[in-house]
Amino acid sequence: MQGDYIVNSLLSACLLERDGEYFVKMHDVIRDMTLWIIREFEVTENNFCSQRNTQVPKP
Repeated sequence: MQGDYIVNSLLSACLLERDGEYFVKMHDVIRDMTLWIIREFEVTENNFCSQRNTQVPKP
């Protein structure tokens, strides 16, 4: 699936960390940088959304 590929790519790039068998988390520094980038783009475009503690159903 495409979602698995994206998550695995982010894990390989150390932008996400494993948090148990079914969960991943974003390092605080990466999250803060991401939110800073989003805020910069929101000034000109209103098409970003971020969620925290979103759970995906277990397979």
